[in-house]
Amino acid sequence: MNTKIHIMTDKPADFDISAEVEVLSTVNNTADTLDAVIKYHPAIVFIDYDVEKENTGVFIKTILAESPNSKIILLGRELSDDVVLSCLFIGAFGYLNWADKSRFFNKVIDVVAKGEAWFSRRIVGLALKNIHG
Repeated sequence: MNTKIHIMTDKPADFDISAEVEVLSTVNNTADTLDAVIKYHPAIVFIDYDVEKENTGVFIKTILAESPNSKIILLGRELSDDVVLSCLFIGAFGYLNWADKSRFFNKVIDVVAKGEAWFSRRIVGLALKNIHG
């Protein structure tokens, strides 16, 4: 069965997508993304941080309120640890740096579709440190 995904980005959609993935929609704004999430309830939603910047966390909450089973993957260019951790604690299931997109895009989908998160070990360590004080 194909993994259904949605992509929100304002960049060219030059993703090398495997045959096991069905892209339901690719849009460049939050309104169309929310409409797609409500309509399709995709397994994975990729959100480009550059579209909403500091409002990305609020948008992640909105998506998860409408489609709690969707897994959110944050896309970004060298985002700070604080931004990634904030989105993780809000509900993101992973972070993919744009520089790694061509190498890991399909791997992220495969891993997250199986219920695993996609964060660097450094981010996981920082999250645990944050949790444990």
